[in-house]
Amino acid sequence: MRVMPGHVMSDEAIDRLLSDLAEVCRQACAAQAEAERLRDELSAANEWDGERAGLRVDPRRALTNERTLLAENVADEHYRIAQRLTAWWVDAAICAAVSVVCGTPLTVARAVAADPSLCMESEELAFLPPIADEDWQLARLAVDMDEALPPGQRPDGWTAVGGYEFAAQVGLSVRRDSAEGPVLVENGVPEARRRRLWGQTWMAYQMPPLPETGGFLEALTGIGAPPAVTAAITQASDAVDAALKARVRAIELENEHSDTDSEEADELWRHYDRLPGLLIGYAHTLTAHLPALRAAR
Repeated sequence: MRVMPGHVMSDEAIDRLLSDLAEVCRQACAAQAEAERLRDELSAANEWDGERAGLRVDPRRALTNERTLLAENVADEHYRIAQRLTAWWVDAAICAAVSVVCGTPLTVARAVAADPSLCMESEELAFLPPIADEDWQLARLAVDMDEALPPGQRPDGWTAVGGYEFAAQVGLSVRRDSAEGPVLVENGVPEARRRRLWGQTWMAYQMPPLPETGGFLEALTGIGAPPAVTAAITQASDAVDAALKARVRAIELENEHSDTDSEEADELWRHYDRLPGLLIGYAHTLTAHLPALRAAR
């Protein structure tokens, strides 16, 4: 179904989108689990026996090796698919809840902005939150500095300032114009939109930023949301925050004890590994309690 990007979504359309996202995330996670099971099964059957004297003459083992590598790649891609779809569900659920709490309309363009299979044209990108003026200015300055000297005229030791990389981080790309040279434009591919909307949170954690728990709780209380609803949302948000803090602490411990293994760090990493499931729990919580938020509005 095709809908104009500026079309305001009804409550029914939002509920249908969130329900569909819940189902496709369930399917994606099931496919990921099956791909990981097959990968582990092939890896166990393909364990190296430790023998290295002489050359191996074993076509069947070669086929098993190739299948194992393929299974590893497939499992990784299924993980990324589930990750991107979960991020879309989380983002859409947040947008829906904020729309209710703040009384602002949710457009189709914003609701599907995190669709990992959708490219947007410039007129559709116009309905998304704008890229900050300072990011435009910094990207333009950095690209101009990188382009100040063409490759053949750069002295030894010349280092680029990373203009192209910075532009990509904020959702821009560089288009070459024969008359004007490099021109910055908004990039409508999925990864560029994720970086534009979610910034460093996406770059670091592969997730959208969640509303700050305290401020969101205050807003929910302000519209008269039932205490059970605010408690459930707060619990889901706190669980995600705890996993992110576990990652930060694990990195600190590894930096402090780089030459030794740390059981505490390992436990923290295991906690952080729960993040995908916690994000699904967060999205499910917002989705499930959206009718109660509307009733309180």
